[in-house]
Amino acid sequence: MKNSLTNLIKKYNDERNSFASDRAFIRYVIDSEYSTISKHYNEKNKKILLEKLRGIHSALKVKTFIPEPFKEISDDYILNEKKLVIVSDIHFPHHDPQTLEAVADKLDENTALYINGDALDCYEASRFDKKPTVPKMKEEFEMFAKWVTSLKCKRIYYKMGNHEERWEKSANKTTFALFKAASLPWILENEFGVKNIIYIESKQFTQWGKVYILHGHECQSGANSPIGIARSVGLKTYMDTIVGHSHVTNSFPFKRADESFFRVYAAGCACSLRSEYARVNRWNNGFIEAEMYDDGDYNIFNWLINEKGRLKAM
Repeated sequence: MKNSLTNLIKKYNDERNSFASDRAFIRYVIDSEYSTISKHYNEKNKKILLEKLRGIHSALKVKTFIPEPFKEISDDYILNEKKLVIVSDIHFPHHDPQTLEAVADKLDENTALYINGDALDCYEASRFDKKPTVPKMKEEFEMFAKWVTSLKCKRIYYKMGNHEERWEKSANKTTFALFKAASLPWILENEFGVKNIIYIESKQFTQWGKVYILHGHECQSGANSPIGIARSVGLKTYMDTIVGHSHVTNSFPFKRADESFFRVYAAGCACSLRSEYARVNRWNNGFIEAEMYDDGDYNIFNWLINEKGRLKAM
């Protein structure tokens, strides 16, 4: 073969300035050489030279500077725990003591606790009109700190929910002299002595084996869906998912075309069922107990706490 890749580039380089764009020039080079190849080369050499033409495309392209994109949301958090208790929507200071006691009873030195968003209500940081009788942020922090430091378990994870976002987003936080412009993890660690908690961002997904754990506000599932929270979430995630946020215990199985299954679990809340902003509601107290097996399969008890205070697996 007469022309090496270097010679091909050199051959056409003088004509380069006569084209409006590099794209048009590269197309011209390839079209011209392809005609020559078709006329003078056998099939074997034709393939060789076509490979060289692909090299011309890269060699002649002007290198464009592309800046690194801004990463709005962190990569998924990989959770490596065999046994978990997952509690959602405590909403200190509106917590339900009975539910928190049931959660504590399920914890031991081999079981990790995953706080799945809205542990704090952050009422003072909300955009709503404030009642002076409702406990302030400092009191919420104190309640949470006393509770979480009293727990006996393997490890504690704290995923931020939409109520924690109130604090992070609120301009009002600049009025709290002690906590000015500080993040919730920083405040809990430095002002209230809450150490050794692993924090997960509000919109960051947690991947536990093949199960994704979300607070629920990430997928905008529609908390008032009449056909079930779990089904609504599953139609958005299409994967094994655990969510809170709706305050309702619910689960739904999905069957794929290949006859495999995935299931979505919505957890009840650990807060009071009597709320001024939602006086009539469908809420129930509950939490999730979960275990991951070595083969990647898992078992989940989606506990509902009934009106008599008894645990019912759903």
